[in-house]
Formats: sequence, structure tokens, C-alpha cells
Amino acid sequence: MHWIKNGEHSFQELLESSKLVYSDIQDEDREFVDRLIEENIIIENNGVLSLSNPRYFILKDLYLNQAINFYWISRKWKEEINSMILNNELIGDNKLLSRNEIAYFNYYLNDTYPNGEALRNKYSHGSTNTLTDDEHEDNYNKPCYLMSLFTIKVNEEFNYRYDIRSDKNKY
Repeated sequence: MHWIKNGEHSFQELLESSKLVYSDIQDEDREFVDRLIEENIIIENNGVLSLSNPRYFILKDLYLNQAINFYWISRKWKEEINSMILNNELIGDNKLLSRNEIAYFNYYLNDTYPNGEALRNKYSHGSTNTLTDDEHEDNYNKPCYLMSLFTIKVNEEFNYRYDIRSDKNKY
């Protein structure tokens, strides 16, 4: 992109930090920008390009976090996510843990990864007689940490369910 200026390192930073006018975009870059407008990722309003669009923020959040907890987002985002799911642009899931969270648990507990901890298998097959006390303590603390994470996830679900019930009782 030829129009990055003022210390910005990306098109996104440029759109976030200043007003970018469509007519300032070089001809060879317009196809890219037109595609972003067509995909409803950026908005053109009176020739000025902006990122004030839920779709952009959803995609950015997914890029940074790999998952979005649908229950704790704004109504505007929920409508856009539902639209994206219906158009097969996103995949919705109704599990307690996201795919990345499941992978994180598997890394520590199971033989899923060649360099993983595999604590469940290590202790269930009795191959721990060569471990030091510090290693045992460390192996004890890891599942405690995982249980804490799991408890937080379950608590979030309870909080959400409670919020729904209390909202229904208000009306």
C-alpha cells in the first residue's frame, strides 16, 4: 500500500488514526479497498473511509482471540454475527470451551501433542517414579490451574443464565 503515512504501519492503523479519503487512494490499491467496502469491512461515507462497522471489530476480535463469547457482546454485534453465521462466513458453536481452550487442556492433560505435558497419561500409567518432588508439585499445580480456568468458565455460564432469568422476571 502506497498511502501509509504519518508513522502508521498498516492500513488499519491509518484508518483508525486519521481520516482517509477514498480519492487519495492510488489506482492500483483501489481494487483492494473496493473489496473491503463490498465485504462490508470498512465503510465509505461521503468519500471518507472508516472502520465504524461491527463486522470489522468482530473480525479483529476473532483474529486476536480466535473466539468470541456470544453471550457477553452487544446486541449490534450479535445481529452481525448471526448474519455472518447464516451466510456461512463464521462458524457458531455451543460448547462450554472454545476449540483453542480445548486444545490448551489437551496439551496439559492428554497425549494429543508430541511435546505436551500429558499429565493424565503420565500418572494413570505409573511412569512417575523418576520425578523429583518439585516436578510432582509442578504437575500438581498445573491441573489445579486448569480446574480454576474450568471453574471460571462454568461460573460465566451460571452468571449468564442468571442474567437471563432475572431479565425475564423484570418484564
